[in-house]
Amino acid sequence: MSATKRGSLAAYPEPADHDAEQKFNQQYGDFTFPPVVLLIAAYNEEGAIGPVLDTVPRKIPGPDGTEVEVATLVIVDGATDRTAEIVAEHSDIYAHAYSKNRGHGAALRLGYHLAAGHGAEVVAITDADGQYEADQLAALVGPILAGDADFVNGSRRMGLEEADSRTRWLGVRFFATLATILTRTKLTDTSSGFRAMRTDTLMRVRLSEPQYHASQLLLGAMAEGARVKEVPVKMLLRKAGKSKKGHPIYYGYNYGRVMVTAWFRGWVLRRRGPGK
Repeated sequence: MSATKRGSLAAYPEPADHDAEQKFNQQYGDFTFPPVVLLIAAYNEEGAIGPVLDTVPRKIPGPDGTEVEVATLVIVDGATDRTAEIVAEHSDIYAHAYSKNRGHGAALRLGYHLAAGHGAEVVAITDADGQYEADQLAALVGPILAGDADFVNGSRRMGLEEADSRTRWLGVRFFATLATILTRTKLTDTSSGFRAMRTDTLMRVRLSEPQYHASQLLLGAMAEGARVKEVPVKMLLRKAGKSKKGHPIYYGYNYGRVMVTAWFRGWVLRRRGPGK
């Protein structure tokens, strides 16, 4: 979650993942998640995480009109502020706190495996800073529950984006264009922090990026034949704290590096395209 330089993750589970799984299972015992899990990775978000957790839905309307239960899972990524304590105050959610910061991608990867290992069918992710409003969850998850998609990307370009950085605004559009060219599939937002995926799709994607993971997951899922759909979402300015991405040029360089690498592995080395 911070801009600290890290090496690639080893195949799951790394020792830290193994320890986290053991502690999680000791804490919560043998249980099964409801069909949908909302996953949040949080690092030093004491000013925002409380309101985010207060507003996450416990149920959402399903495609057939019935209600679908939602559980919330938070991975606290070695926070040095009160993030872990605030999360612990919410007794109706599931949580694990790393003792050391491992990176946003590492925290989410653990969450994916915990959700899948306890029977969730769909994992949605959102940011801990409150930039995506929880009332959009039903629209995000809906196409998967209806059987129309395996991976749904919340696109701020199709919806509303409150941008406070011209460089980042341009970067979103540049990388969407690059991904569209590389995959020959129209994409508008490859770095969205609000997306949903089938857990069986997640388990087929090799995730190795601790920081610049968003495009690796998206292109990796497409290379596995996932049906990808984009839906419009609103992305607001963060309510508190500051971005952990670091300098936008440095972030953009590494994000592009990961995207091209993911495309090369999924389309060139494997000699296949999405949907095949």
